Amino acid sequence: MSEKWRVGDKILDQYQIKFIKKGGMGIVFLCYNHVSKAPIAIKTFQDKFLKDATSVERFKVEAETWVR
Repeated sequence: MSEKWRVGDKILDQYQIKFIKKGGMGIVFLCYNHVSKAPIAIKTFQDKFLKDATSVERFKVEAETWVR
């Protein structure tokens, strides 16, 4: 799902993608939030890793760490 988006696309009709960076397991979308009028980064998994439960759990732990 996440790999279908391209620069210029909008996610949820709110976040316009300005730049995409792929890492080892994830994808970071650097976006402009049209509601808050601010830049935002959205990180997600590369689709090929979504079937691996261990990888998904590590991603969740990392996300919770960043939120705290």
